[in-house]
Amino acid sequence: MKRLLQLLILATLSVSGIAQDLKTGKVSAKKNVTTFMGIPVKGSEKAMFSKLQAKGFTESDKGILKGEVEGKQCFLFINTNNNSVCQIVVVEEDSTDNVNDAVEKFNALLEAYRNDEKRYTEYEYNYPIPDRAEETNEGYINNGWYYAEFFQVCTPQNYSRRVSLRISDEYGGYRIVTTYDNVYNLDETCPVWDIKQ
Repeated sequence: MKRLLQLLILATLSVSGIAQDLKTGKVSAKKNVTTFMGIPVKGSEKAMFSKLQAKGFTESDKGILKGEVEGKQCFLFINTNNNSVCQIVVVEEDSTDNVNDAVEKFNALLEAYRNDEKRYTEYEYNYPIPDRAEETNEGYINNGWYYAEFFQVCTPQNYSRRVSLRISDEYGGYRIVTTYDNVYNLDETCPVWDIKQ
């Protein structure tokens, strides 16, 4: 009887919490927020900056962090919306002038994410970049067509923890750009791929 009463109270609290969230529009499901290196992509820019510095990243320019991500030196940008972090943008420091080298790197990363089933899942299949002439690949990259979208695995899986990959030529040479999105904070003021200048 005592166990039944405990379960009833727990269920009532859970339902009232969900109703409160629906009423206020606020998300309380902390585990459904994308994480970057174990840090939830949320909170203020200042707090996120401090957490990333505690992970070993150093400020390379005002508001730009630099450090190692998955064995590669990268620049990190923190994008915000209404003073809340909506996106961590990771730009590889090393670039290449050869678009086909960038395509090969992108395809290898795509395959690595696809094979890392403990961390990532796909909502739809992400196609590798086909072998094409260099000029054709440059045209597709310049138009932003090469893009892959994964979701961090969580229980239950709800496809809110988005991690996106793309090749960019915006920063001098071709580089891999990875974004970790807090989809609850994204809107037109925090567009995907926007890097603060």
